[in-house]
Parts: sequence; C-alpha cells; structure tokens
Amino acid sequence: MSLASKCVCVLVVWFAATVPARAQMVELVVGLPALPDMGRSIGDIDNDAVPDLAVGLPRDDTFGTDVGRVLLYSGDDLLCLCELPGSSAGAEFGASITRSVDWNADGIEDFAVGAPGRDTVVILSAYDGTPLHEITGPVGSRFGEALDRIGDWDGDGVDDLIIGAPQAGGGDGAAYLSSGVDGSTIEVYLGDPGSELGSVVVGGVDLVPNTEPVPIVTGPAADYAMLLVALEEPPIVVTGDAPGDQFGRAATNVGDVDGDDVSDVLIGSDAGYARLLSGADGAELLDLVGATSGTGFGRRVAAVGDLDGDGVPDLAITESGADDAALDAGAIHVLSGADGALIETVSGPEADARLGDVFAAMGDVDGDGLGDLLMSSAVGPEVRVVSFTPWADERVGVSGASGAPALVGQGALAAGAEVTLVLQVARASRSVELVIGSALEHDALRDVDVPVSEVVLGGLATDAEGRLAYVYTLPTDLLPGDKLYFQMWIDDDTAEHGLALSNVISGTAR
Repeated sequence: MSLASKCVCVLVVWFAATVPARAQMVELVVGLPALPDMGRSIGDIDNDAVPDLAVGLPRDDTFGTDVGRVLLYSGDDLLCLCELPGSSAGAEFGASITRSVDWNADGIEDFAVGAPGRDTVVILSAYDGTPLHEITGPVGSRFGEALDRIGDWDGDGVDDLIIGAPQAGGGDGAAYLSSGVDGSTIEVYLGDPGSELGSVVVGGVDLVPNTEPVPIVTGPAADYAMLLVALEEPPIVVTGDAPGDQFGRAATNVGDVDGDDVSDVLIGSDAGYARLLSGADGAELLDLVGATSGTGFGRRVAAVGDLDGDGVPDLAITESGADDAALDAGAIHVLSGADGALIETVSGPEADARLGDVFAAMGDVDGDGLGDLLMSSAVGPEVRVVSFTPWADERVGVSGASGAPALVGQGALAAGAEVTLVLQVARASRSVELVIGSALEHDALRDVDVPVSEVVLGGLATDAEGRLAYVYTLPTDLLPGDKLYFQMWIDDDTAEHGLALSNVISGTAR
C-alpha cells in the first residue's frame, strides 16, 4: 500500500486570493494544530510533479506522551496523504524531517525523521512508511533536533545527511555528517562552549539548480554559523554583531548571487537583521536590517528564486511583528539579491495575524521557477499559501456586469513555454479576445492603458460562471528580460462601449 492511499481526512476550503504585484496569497482552512513550525518540502511523494509537505508534531500525545507524529500533505491541494506515528513515549518523533536517498532500492527516495528525545534519526520508506534504518547519537545530545540532506560528501556517489545534536557536550552542541549508504559517521563538527551548535542545519534547496549548495550549521546560542567546505578542511565561521543576537536562528541557501557557481547563504537573527554571505568564503554580500526594531525582522528566511528577472536570486525575510497593514499583522519582505532593494512586501491580513511567525518553504509548487511559502495565522486555523510569481499586475481594466474582470498569469515565462491565463469575475458565456503586446498604449475612448495589439486571439469564451483558463505558448524567440503585457476583452453590453476589460498583467521572461 502506498503512502498516498493511507489518508487522514482534512477539510480544505479555498477563499478568494489577493493579488499584489508579483505575489499571490491564498487563504485556506486546514485541520492543522498550532505548530512552532509548519514543516518543510520533502519532494514529490504522490507523483503529481508538485513538491509535497511534511509537518512534524514532536510534542503530540496522540500515541502517548511526546511520542510525536508526522503528517504528509499534498503540495497541490494540502490534502493529507498519510500520518506516521513515533514508536515510544518521549521520542519527539517529527522534530526534523528531510528527504533521503533510496535506502531499500525500490526506486523511490525515502525520508529521514528526527526523534531527539531518543537521540535517533529514523529512515522511513516513502512507499509505505516502514522503518528501514535508525541512526543513533550520544545519549542526551538531542541528536536529530535538526536534519537535512546534503550532497555526496564522502565521494561514494550517494548523498549524505547532516544531523544536529545541540545538547551534545552539555550544550556545546555538535553536527554529524552521516553516510547516506549506512548511516555511519563521516565527520563530526563540535561546538564552542554553550553554543548549542547543530540547532539549525542546512543542506541545499531545490530552487538553486546548477550551483553547488553549501552545508550550514549554526550555534545561535553563541551567535555564529559554520559554512562547511570539504572533508578534513576547517569550516568557514561567521559571527553575528553582538552576544544575544541569536545569529543563526534561521539559515538557507539562496542560489548563486555573486556569480562564482557556488550557492550563497542567507542567515537570520533575533536582533532585527539578516546577512547574505558568500558561500565560497563567507564574505558579507549584503547586510539587511529591518526598518523597525523589535518586530522580528530576520527570524525567518527563505529562498524564492529570481523574482525581479535580473538574473540574480532574491531573498525572503519575515517580520512577524510588522504593523504595516495592522497592529502585529506581520509581513514577508522580498529583497533583491543584487542590492537588497525592496521588491515586494506581503502583509498579514488582519491585526495580530503575525504573518511569517510560522512558515514552511514549500519549494516551487506552481512550476514558475520561484519559491512558494506556507504560513499559519496566530489568530485562527487559517493557513496561507504565499506564491511568489514572475507576473505583475500592471493596470486596471473596465468593469462589466459582474464587476471588474480579474486576470492572473501562471507558469514560468521562457521561450516556447506554456503559460496559463486565468480570467475570473467576467460575464458568463460571453466571447473573449486575448490581447498581447510588448508595450502599453493609451485607449482614449475608455481612458485606460491597454497592450499594443501585437497578438489578438479570438474564439475564446467564458463559462457559465464567468471564468476562462487559456493555455498560451510563448514565442520561441523570446529572450531573457523581454516583457509581455496581457489583457482579456470580454463582450459585455453593460460595460462602457460594449466591452469589459480585465486588468493588464505583465510577465518578464527568464
């Protein structure tokens, strides 16, 4: 029996999306308990070409006191795929989760789950959840508190694991490189006194192909991080500004910002700042400081890919105490990897929502080459998916009988690629034309800007609910940096001059 058939029922209800430029936030009601962390992407378990999500509940008492459990969710619709319980009281199974290699040679990559209450990492079959192997650490070290997959560190052709044990040595901490073949220890990195090294460990992320990921191990209790270079070579050590900053409480690879083919790293703190560092030598590339102290800027960081189309990966940093939209509504800031300039801010939907306090980096769920994030709300059961997109909302349109028709673009923009254009809130069962151009011009009759009519596709129509989804193949001569504008014109005799016009959206080719 596969994991996808061992389901636990979860209610999922979709609400209307808000669409600021370059970001879409969709709200869901999901049967998830309050969590300190929303989990992480673990690859495509159910074979639908969308990364799925694992949520660990290490303090869950369903199967006994602090036994813990793991819930696996579809990245496509957040329906629960299965539930995996821990095996003993106090195990805290689910404290960390990552995708591993194929341990049982069934053609499916398996995954590893930390149980630091037992100082153990358990390898589970991704097919049916059967335990395949256990890796154990020193007693009382909280081995498995943090966990990630790294590349082939020992040169045997198999990816390995990096495992944190922050209480090793009485709180000095340690990080263990473990073989992906048999779990044996390849290397141990020991922490400074009281540093709790291994509280955070990072291998690599799927959003940064064609670059060499940099393993990261942090000791936030002593405000430092290690960038691992190679076996038998000392790590690169980087430090925060001051004691107590909790520098290293969050970290991620973001991709190659400085053009040396090595992924660079973003490290957050609890003191209102984050740093972008060279993955090759630890040199500071950007010092990113929140505008307001005490609002949580830098406590969470994520890779999102190249949002602004300049060829440089960009950065997501949360600020859960931001008051931009309302008191403690929270926010996610996307900053340019090139110069740190603000590209986009997604604000929480209401006061006290603290958007960004609890989140998961889901990977590229919608296939547009950019990272998507899963956020929970501090004031209710809502879960919000924040999808960063290469599309931008450019101009308003002309309303019709149903209101202002709304157009959204989906997919990555590249020469010859297929993108989906989704129209909503239009008049039902009406003919539609899609207008595409490389520039805008002013329509004096309606006093709005519209695309220059370089391509006009007719023969389209809305359905009985006023919706239309059209798949368009981009020109094969489209070059990186080329920008296209899209708009749909709807036959609607209640609209001004007989046509309702959607908003104008644009997309920049990668």
